[in-house]
Amino acid sequence: FSPDGATLASAAQDMTVCIWATATGRLLRTFEHGASDRARSVTSLAFSSDGRTVTSLSEDLQLRVWDVSTGRSVHSVAIPTDITFAPVLSPDGGIVAFPAEEWQGESGVGRDSGTVQLCSAATGEVLRHLGPGHLYMPRTVAFSPDGHTVASACEEGKVRIWSTYTGELLNSFYPYDGLYVQSLAFSPDGRTVACGATNAETNEPVVSVWATHPGAVLRSRRWHNDPVAAVAFAPDGRVGASGSIYGTVCLWSPFTGEVLQTIVVSKYDAFDSWRMRPTSLVFSPDGGVIAVASFGEEPVQLYSAATGDLVRSLTANIITDAFAFFPDGGTVVAVSSDFKACLWATATGELLRTLEFD
Repeated sequence: FSPDGATLASAAQDMTVCIWATATGRLLRTFEHGASDRARSVTSLAFSSDGRTVTSLSEDLQLRVWDVSTGRSVHSVAIPTDITFAPVLSPDGGIVAFPAEEWQGESGVGRDSGTVQLCSAATGEVLRHLGPGHLYMPRTVAFSPDGHTVASACEEGKVRIWSTYTGELLNSFYPYDGLYVQSLAFSPDGRTVACGATNAETNEPVVSVWATHPGAVLRSRRWHNDPVAAVAFAPDGRVGASGSIYGTVCLWSPFTGEVLQTIVVSKYDAFDSWRMRPTSLVFSPDGGVIAVASFGEEPVQLYSAATGDLVRSLTANIITDAFAFFPDGGTVVAVSSDFKACLWATATGELLRTLEFD
């Protein structure tokens, strides 16, 4: 979402970014991110604090900054690495974080280093490495809302909390062996982290909420029957959300663990299950709307956080990779991996603009 909640940005597997009006659902803009042979999707989006630009980041670490009003690319940079897994942008779009690979000169191959690398989004310069802190390459990375800390996790089940600016390991928590952490999200105040994970021994999905200091578990619940693909917090921190791979989104209280709403985005169909997975969850700036991105003909759907009712669907011929609201919440933007970006009016769901890029 944009800072004022008026717009939402979304990204898709066809390498496009779409901007939507939150109030209408109208597509306002579509940008084409552009791709290399290694890029399959746009993985992260970030609005500037004034909502005038949006930054998109693809799997091959090609970064672009767009002028929302004109749809023109105003800056681009390539981050020099062979890693194409889980790159994310800091909230202000200034730093890129991604799992790092250690190059073995004798064998001429790379191996997991268990570290996270931070690079400047403006220049591509390596700022620092976080770690080593994991036995394997981290599979999910998240910034705190203020950008001061980074959380990382891998299939060993360990979650690490780092200082963005010094690289210092601030804390770590290790729920139990065999916990495969698939998604992470900080609360708005940065004091808690939600983890969407699967128990490797029982194959049971679990969502746990941890205090970043001292690393104590606050809640651990099984709200889903299938793996958790995404977690998020409302801007006021009073509601958490988790989405499972077969189309169920739960809204819950981080304080009590009570389920507040259960949203069925789509019913499971074994022959068409690829369409159902919620790929990401984003609350509007006022917390009243939760946007759900998933595969299918309706790449972004807006639901009432209070009732769980579908408010409107944002339709476009894209498969959404990432999305966000404009700062005022009036527009939504989505990007996909086929060099497109779409903008919708949040209030009506109207497609405002579709942009294609070289």
